[in-house]
Amino acid sequence: MRGALRTAAAAALLLLTGGAAQGTQWQVQDAESVLEFDVVVNDVETRGRFPAFSGVGRFDPAAPQNSRLTLEIDAGRLDLGNPLASTFGRSVDWFDAEAHPTARFRLSDLQADPAGEDGRWLASGELELRGIVQPIQAPLVLVLDADRARAVGETIVDRALFGIGRGPTSLLIDVGREIRVRFDLSARPVDAR
Repeated sequence: MRGALRTAAAAALLLLTGGAAQGTQWQVQDAESVLEFDVVVNDVETRGRFPAFSGVGRFDPAAPQNSRLTLEIDAGRLDLGNPLASTFGRSVDWFDAEAHPTARFRLSDLQADPAGEDGRWLASGELELRGIVQPIQAPLVLVLDADRARAVGETIVDRALFGIGRGPTSLLIDVGREIRVRFDLSARPVDAR
């Protein structure tokens, strides 16, 4: 899950870094964004996605380390491509979406890429899944337009760190520990809507 969360976090962070004015507030646009992941299930790569998420944050180009973002992901809308698999993924042994309907990423630090590549950032923060919070970092690429910021990237998350895949059903199905999360997130200035 660390990867999936990193991905979401990275995407959200990239979106927020596009502020032209100091301290600009940005709103993540889920209808213009993609948050998906790949996981190996019984030796077969399976694609999943989170179709519903929201986020609001601030970016100060003069002090990017003070940027903040909270990205909330609707775990109850987890989509694994078919209704049976999606219900399984939301069950108590996996995402436990009934008890923990929202996954969260909170950005605490944003640093420019140490190699100096334009548009590349390293986001640090915390990811919360199933009520478990773990620190994460994610590299991001940011593309900016006049009224839109776009963050694109991918990362790896270790689902076991969040207690995902424990319990009786985990004995019936083999799910890889590493989840590759990909994101293409779009955000717009709050005052531009």
